[in-house]
Amino acid sequence: MNRTTAMILTIVSILLCGCPGLAACAMSAYAMTIDQQTLIQGMQANGFDFTNVANTPAYLWAAKIIWVIIALVLIAIPIIVGLVTLRRSKKAAV
Repeated sequence: MNRTTAMILTIVSILLCGCPGLAACAMSAYAMTIDQQTLIQGMQANGFDFTNVANTPAYLWAAKIIWVIIALVLIAIPIIVGLVTLRRSKKAAV
């Protein structure tokens, strides 16, 4: 793979995965800092109904942790793409 294609793939992966990953990381960090009651009230104001959820605080913590995992995966994708596409391949000795 030539260097131009590798750079284009890296930049595209940063734009499509890295930036949303950072946004998800910021969102999950904000969600971790606010208390449960404020989060529940905000979600209910936006139409989310908690009547069918058996254990709301456990559900909210699970959702926060899932967002952190998604953010870390999205941030890791451009790093992996950059390492794979931009590495120097060893030339076979003649």
